[in-house]
Amino acid sequence: MASVAFLARWVQSLLGDRQLGISSLALVRLLWYVAALALTPGRRTLRRMQTLVGSCPTDRHGVERLLKEKPDATRQILLALGHQRLAAVLAKKRRKRIHVLVDTTNNRRFGKHMEGAFKFRDNTTSGYIVGHRLVVAIAVVGKSLIPLGGRLFIREQDAQRLGTKYLSQIDLAEELIKGLPEMPPGVQVEVLGDSFFFCAQIVKACRERNYVLTSRAQTNQTVTGPGAGRRTTVGKKMKRLFARRQAKPVTVKVRHRTRTFLVAQRQHAFRKIGLINTVYSKEKGKKRDPIALVTTDLAATPKEVIERMGHRWAIELFFRSCKQDLGMGHYQGRHWEGVDQHLQLVLIAHLLLSCAGSHKLPDAGRTTKGDTLSGLHELKAGKAALRQALAQDLVGEARTPQALKLRLKRHVDLMYGT
Repeated sequence: MASVAFLARWVQSLLGDRQLGISSLALVRLLWYVAALALTPGRRTLRRMQTLVGSCPTDRHGVERLLKEKPDATRQILLALGHQRLAAVLAKKRRKRIHVLVDTTNNRRFGKHMEGAFKFRDNTTSGYIVGHRLVVAIAVVGKSLIPLGGRLFIREQDAQRLGTKYLSQIDLAEELIKGLPEMPPGVQVEVLGDSFFFCAQIVKACRERNYVLTSRAQTNQTVTGPGAGRRTTVGKKMKRLFARRQAKPVTVKVRHRTRTFLVAQRQHAFRKIGLINTVYSKEKGKKRDPIALVTTDLAATPKEVIERMGHRWAIELFFRSCKQDLGMGHYQGRHWEGVDQHLQLVLIAHLLLSCAGSHKLPDAGRTTKGDTLSGLHELKAGKAALRQALAQDLVGEARTPQALKLRLKRHVDLMYGT
């Protein structure tokens, strides 16, 4: 990945003849924003953009005007890059199973004029904060993390005031699931989510596309069926099973550790959902309360269900790398469209750095071992490759901002024939 010119050529080759409705200069500026995020996340992004190229807006209002241009075009770029990356990894590793993780993350914000921000309870701090809530979907193939999309959640009263259509968090998750690409024959897609996403709407969306949903049930959900007998709740059924010592030990390897769980498997009919395979689980020797894992795969064993839920930890590592190394939560604008566009560009930066850290790209002249973003080492390798490429391709003999502008203009002329 030698320069932003290479990024533009790559994006253009992936999109083909698809019309984005965005000018060539705006596309180059968006890619410069991606490079600035990769090099210096946080509040120093604007200054990094000014150092890289003087033709980009470097004040908050200029960046907001840039990010509010054609947000759908950026989503198309992210979707095309994610699909291409997913197809390349599947062709390389020949995997028969893909895990799609859907989860929410919070960005704490300060100020009274932040559009889309509201007060909510944060589970990490066990308190209430003011900020933005994002719904993100990523694909896990082996050890590769591939972002597929993200949406900014806006409350109904805020959506009416801003003049946009209201979509709940469930609606956003359903939109991301339905937007997944068609998989090759024989590849099974398993959607993983927490208890919030175990509802009739998400289960229906997964069943329509022949996906397997694995999640966690809430203790107050009502169940019936041959495994539950009369109508009861998940919490009461779970308490009854463990009180009667009907759970059996199962040894499972989760996150590179071998653990022993006490499990009891039943098939329950959930209200408005249908028949679901339910696994009541509790780690042996721990004082934690048991949990109820659910899956639409009726033939899955308790060991398989627990192993699937163990893959959900990858999205927490993904959020940490995006916030610490790509500045996901450091956007300084006030408009909700800019916040949503910033999220798309962060996911694009993650995709490009994953390729830089795991493949030998044209004009890069380097490669790194492995094909994973589960840790920070591949992300750092991609950032190092980007720094080296920018230093070689853009700076060169140019020592002044005027010389950098001329070099960028030559790149634009070569790419678009202007």
